[in-house]
Amino acid sequence: MTDGYTDHVNENLQIVCRHLESQDIHFETDAERHLVVAPLQLTHTAVHLLVHAPPEEAILGLFLQLPMVAPAERRPVVGEFLHRANQFVRTGAFDFDYDTGEVRFSMTAQLALDYTLPEETFRRWLVMAVITVDGFTPLLMRVAFGNLSPASAMEQSEAFLKDYMRQLGLPTD
Repeated sequence: MTDGYTDHVNENLQIVCRHLESQDIHFETDAERHLVVAPLQLTHTAVHLLVHAPPEEAILGLFLQLPMVAPAERRPVVGEFLHRANQFVRTGAFDFDYDTGEVRFSMTAQLALDYTLPEETFRRWLVMAVITVDGFTPLLMRVAFGNLSPASAMEQSEAFLKDYMRQLGLPTD
């Protein structure tokens, strides 16, 4: 991987790099694997952003890897909570590796091969992913490391997410 912006990545990844640079976000590129990787500090957690855009495929993937590993004995309830959360999430989905206990959030888009991603579109995708992950993380942690049930966590999620959105100065409708 190399630090910062590089001309060795495809045009859509260059747009991602320009956006991250404009936000003073440190990132690394892996031109061979068509990846941009950046650590992000959110309000409730830190994540690793991975953006994957292979030039020979008409797809762009945005992934936020959470730094947690669910304890083996709590994985069934973590899986249930993330399944319930995915019913609520409008864009993207939480992915859960039951074997390792790792959690990530992913958004993928099918693009035309010659499509150039507008920077504003990437910014909106990133904001939606960050708000979703940051908004659900406190409840996820209470399910994974406490004794909150998935059903109770989801009952609390609407009020919690509205409060979180208000704190960010975003509309809650």
